[in-house]
Amino acid sequence: MYRALDDPAEAWSDTQTVVDRGECAIGGRLFDVTRDPTGGVVAVFGRRTDITSLYMTRIAAGQETWSEPMLLSAGNRGSFPSVAVGGDGSVYVAYNIGSGDAVTVAGLMIAPGATGPSREVDLAPAEFGRRGQPIISVDTQGRVWSLYIWEPIYIGDLPATQVPKEVHVLRGATFSSEPAPQEQLVPPAPAPAGSPVAEPQQTPAPTDEPAS
Repeated sequence: MYRALDDPAEAWSDTQTVVDRGECAIGGRLFDVTRDPTGGVVAVFGRRTDITSLYMTRIAAGQETWSEPMLLSAGNRGSFPSVAVGGDGSVYVAYNIGSGDAVTVAGLMIAPGATGPSREVDLAPAEFGRRGQPIISVDTQGRVWSLYIWEPIYIGDLPATQVPKEVHVLRGATFSSEPAPQEQLVPPAPAPAGSPVAEPQQTPAPTDEPAS
């Protein structure tokens, strides 16, 4: 549901479909929405089959129609997306990439007027450990803040209830201005049957742990 944009005091409007699941899996861990300070609302959503495809759509202030979804990424990436919009209309998206011990937090941006996303970057490349489930925001100075869950890769004989788990914050996250490469938008094809090359690792179903 969404509230009428002309008058915040009005009652809730009728429901409107933003994402139709079709043959894919969708859900709260594949969706986020935020206001656009230049007007309207921006949403990101994922469709999951054997891979996750992440999209962005937006609706202008006072309008009824959402934009055609823009593909942001595809492959073993895109779960737990978080979206924020800067004062100039730049859209920032963070999400999980990888799985297991290799899971980390990646981010990309869509510049005002751009027809596609930027190259994704690791938002915490200098930190060792599992990182996931990011939440991002943009402050009044235009800096992007990213919060995410961190836990160590090696835990020895510690029981699960004693494994260290922390929420880390990154202030002034840096995003790439380069356009997204082909491999970010089109995942590699599976290896032919009988090939010694392993097929790409698939994303497991989301859990409360920082896994993709």
